[in-house]
Amino acid sequence: MFWKIMLKFKYSIGMIRLCFIMGFLFVSIRMSYAAPVVTPSGDFIPGEMLLKLKDNLTPGQIISFYARLNAKLKLKKVLTKRNLHKIEVSEVDTQSPNKKRPASKKTLEDLVQDLRGEDEVEYAELNYVFGIDPQLSSTNEILTQTQVDSYTQGLSMGGSASYDQSLAPVGVEASWSMEKTLQENAHRPIVAVIDTGIDLAHAALLQTESIWANGREIPGNGIDDDNNGFIDDVNGWNFFANSNNPQDDENHGTHVAGIILGVGQDLFPSQGQVLEKSKIQLMALKFLDSTGRGSTSDAIEAIYYAVDNGAQIINNSWGGGSSSQALHDALKYAYDQHVFIASAAGNSAVNNDVTPIYPGNYPVPSSVSIAATNDSDVLASFSNYGATSVSLASPGVSILSFAKGSSYKFMSGTSMATPFVAGLAAMVLRENENLTGYQLKNILLASATPVNGLGGKVSSGARISALNAISYVRNMGQGGDSNQPMYSAQSSDSMSSSSNSSFSTGCGRVGTHSDDFDRKMRFYGVFALIFPLVMNRFLRSRLSLRQ
Repeated sequence: MFWKIMLKFKYSIGMIRLCFIMGFLFVSIRMSYAAPVVTPSGDFIPGEMLLKLKDNLTPGQIISFYARLNAKLKLKKVLTKRNLHKIEVSEVDTQSPNKKRPASKKTLEDLVQDLRGEDEVEYAELNYVFGIDPQLSSTNEILTQTQVDSYTQGLSMGGSASYDQSLAPVGVEASWSMEKTLQENAHRPIVAVIDTGIDLAHAALLQTESIWANGREIPGNGIDDDNNGFIDDVNGWNFFANSNNPQDDENHGTHVAGIILGVGQDLFPSQGQVLEKSKIQLMALKFLDSTGRGSTSDAIEAIYYAVDNGAQIINNSWGGGSSSQALHDALKYAYDQHVFIASAAGNSAVNNDVTPIYPGNYPVPSSVSIAATNDSDVLASFSNYGATSVSLASPGVSILSFAKGSSYKFMSGTSMATPFVAGLAAMVLRENENLTGYQLKNILLASATPVNGLGGKVSSGARISALNAISYVRNMGQGGDSNQPMYSAQSSDSMSSSSNSSFSTGCGRVGTHSDDFDRKMRFYGVFALIFPLVMNRFLRSRLSLRQ
C-alpha cells in the first residue's frame, strides 16, 4: 500500500510539473504574439552617413570640399541630383592598428558636429536603419490556392457580404459597382510599394497585369534607355542590391501589394472565373533586405525614383524611431509633386504623440499615418495611436493576401492597415485623375466612418470606408480646389545625429492571428497555470482519504 501511495504521489508531482510547463508555453506564445520587437532609437549603418551640401555650390566647390576633407570622409555615392551624398567613414581598428574598420557611432556623431562649421554643408546625419517587425507568430501558415478557395467559399455559404480579404465593414465590395470600369476610364494610377519587393511571378499579379512596366525601357539590352540613371529598370528597382530585380525575398512586400490591389477588385472570385485586369499599377521598389531591414539612403532613393517615374501614391509599411532630415526632404519632394503618402503607425501599442515613429510622424500635408483596427472596429491590441500624429484607422488584423510562390497567408499589423488606405486612394484617384495627394488625404478623412473607440486615438476618430470615399468623390465631380498649402521640411535641428525617440520599431507583422487568438491564448495560459494548483489539492485530498 505504501508503494502504491508513493507512485501515485510521484505521478501527481509529474502532472503538476507538466501543467506548469504547459502554462509557461501558453503564456510564452501569447507574449511572442503580442510584444513587438523594439530596438533602441538611432540604429544605423556602421561607417556611413548622409551629407547634404548646399544647392548653390559649383562642381569645383564640391571637388575642393572633398579634397580638403579627404582624410575624414570619402564620397561613396551621389544619391540624388540634389547634392545629397552617401559618405563612407572609417577609423583605425584598435584590435589591428594597421587596418581600418567602419566608423563607430561616436566617431560619426563627432564628425556630424564638426561639419556644422563647414560653409558648404546644409546638414549631416547618420544613415539610420528602418524596417518592419521581424517577429513571426508560432503558426505562420502559408496557404495554397485550394485552401484559399475553401475559405472564401465558406464565407459565401455563410451568407457573408463582407470583403474576403478582411471581415471589417469597410464597404469594399459595395464600392466596386460604383467605380468606373476600365472601358469608362483607362487611367491606371501607379502605386509605389516601397518594401521588401514584390513576387513578380505571382499568378494573381500576372493574371491581373498589375505590375508596373516602364514603357521607356527596353528589357535586357543593358542600356539606360530612358536616361533615368537605372539600367533595365523594367518593373522597378532593388535599391538594397542596386539591381533591376525587385523580387521579394521576405513575403512582406508581396502581402502589401495584394492588399492594395484587392481594394479595387475581387481577387478571390468563384472557381472557374478569371481575374480581371487591374485598375491600378504596382511599382516594385525594394529597399528592405530579407530580414526586413533597410537604410535611410536606400529608402530616399526609392521615394525619388517613385516620384520621378510617375507614381502618384506611395505606400510605406515600415518605420523607425530615428528622425532623418534627408528622408523628410524626400517626402516633401513627393508632396510638391502632388503625391499621396500612406505610412504605418507602428506595432508597439504606444502613443506616437509621445514616441514618434517615422516616416508616419512627419507632418507632410499629403501624408497619413495609419493605425490598425480589427473586424469589430476596435483598435488592435498591438497598434500605435496618437490623437494628433496618427490620422485614421484601417483594418489590420488577420488580413488575407498574397505570399511568395503564388500562395497566400493571413498577416496582421499596421503594415496591413496602410495598403488598404493606399489602395483606396488609388481608386479615388481613378474617379478624378486631377486630384492632388493633399486632396486625396482630405477626401479619405472626410469620408471615413466615425468610431467611438477611436476618439482620442487617431485625429479623425474614424476608420476608412471605401463606399463612402467613392461616393464622396463621385458627388464632388471633376472640380475641387487643387491648391495645396506651402510646406517646409526644415526641422528644429537638421544637423542632429539622432532623435529623442526612445523606441525604434518596424510596422510589419505582429502575427498571423486575430485578437481573438490573443484572447484565447490568455484564457488557456491562465487555465494551465491554475489547473496544477487545483489538481494538487485534489490529489492530496484523495491520498489523505486512502491513508
